[in-house]
Amino acid sequence: MKLFGRNLETDVAVIAEVGVNHEGNVETARNILRAAASAGADAVKFQSYTPERFISSSDPERFARVSRFGLDEAAHRSLAKTATELGITFFSAAITEDWVPLIAELAPVIKIASGDLTFEPVIRAAAATGRQVIISTGNGNVEEIDQAVAWVRDEVGEDALADRLALLHCISAYPT
Repeated sequence: MKLFGRNLETDVAVIAEVGVNHEGNVETARNILRAAASAGADAVKFQSYTPERFISSSDPERFARVSRFGLDEAAHRSLAKTATELGITFFSAAITEDWVPLIAELAPVIKIASGDLTFEPVIRAAAATGRQVIISTGNGNVEEIDQAVAWVRDEVGEDALADRLALLHCISAYPT
């Protein structure tokens, strides 16, 4: 599989995980992106979500924090443009399926977070875009991973699966 300009059978692709470490500040996000490019990373990954679609409003403090840490569409577009200018690939984890179309427009890859390994709507939506999909498997068992792969296979077909899907082993509990 080729990913971020690398043949993963022979090369390692380095992904800088930004996630929400920018805490909702676009300039902080841009500075992290620049640092990743300067360090030689192949790609930089963010998180994209609509808080109302995945955080309960019954926990107002958590809802407020998650809302503050999000980036809007304009920020995503701006960061993707900066990444292109710096020669690094921008992509993002679609935490809620409503972000899949924008990520597909801006990035060659859509990431599925470990916590969404069993969330069929976002996995199918990502696979249906024609983009490559990376699924993190942290906390997942074999049956859950097999099911996620089957959902992608349903969307892309058996012949395209090897070029369109990467499974990412991930540790979801620390320390290890």
